Amino acid sequence: MKIFPAIDILNDCAVRLTKGDFESAKTYSADPVDVARKFEAAGAKYLHVVDLDGTKYGRSVSIKTIATIQRETGLRLQVGGGIRTLEDAMRLINEGVERIIIGSLAVQDPSTVASLFQALGPGRITLALDCQNCDSDTPLIAVNGWQTRSNRSLWEMVSYYRTYGVSRILCTDIECDGAGCGSNLSLYRRLLERYPGLNVQASGGIATLAELTELASMGMESCVIGKSFYESQFSVSAALTIQGASC
Repeated sequence: MKIFPAIDILNDCAVRLTKGDFESAKTYSADPVDVARKFEAAGAKYLHVVDLDGTKYGRSVSIKTIATIQRETGLRLQVGGGIRTLEDAMRLINEGVERIIIGSLAVQDPSTVASLFQALGPGRITLALDCQNCDSDTPLIAVNGWQTRSNRSLWEMVSYYRTYGVSRILCTDIECDGAGCGSNLSLYRRLLERYPGLNVQASGGIATLAELTELASMGMESCVIGKSFYESQFSVSAALTIQGASC
């Protein structure tokens, strides 16, 4: 199970939100590049970056900062936020980003996302499906920076994009994100049981090393961790000692 430290960029700072609420933004550093360097020095090989300004404005805003992180570290990046077109995606890929993250667009414009899968190949795309109502039989996808609940279910979206070869899903229970209450292990078990062989990334609320052990044991491909690292609940080096975890 790979460990992805997370950097969310807002106003050129590294921040964390709670449940996707921009009003809850807490700034941890005015230098996201320095944060990335520190994650790498702690043993990380991967990095999850979200351009929150891009999410707000529907276009890539923080590409210069992202390009600097890519240039000045050896980290393998997956990046989301404001990617709406093949041109947006290629700008990031041309800067060395390994994978792009597609979220709201997957619900709002499936034909464009299908064309991205065809143009880039499934290996270049992480499909972010962020859910509300997750303990029900039908978790529903939220869009527009998690502020709007769609009528599309998690199961519907995964099944649809499986026809285009999607290989990696980033799944977040929004109610857990940044709340420090732990992640929704039950949701991930159901997702893995429904779609054996799918690479699933857990994100949102991971608060303890015990959770990481449980996620690794159930076959999670990777985990995205933010607040727990920033607030020293556990370290990158400690996370990498979990059986089944890797750089």
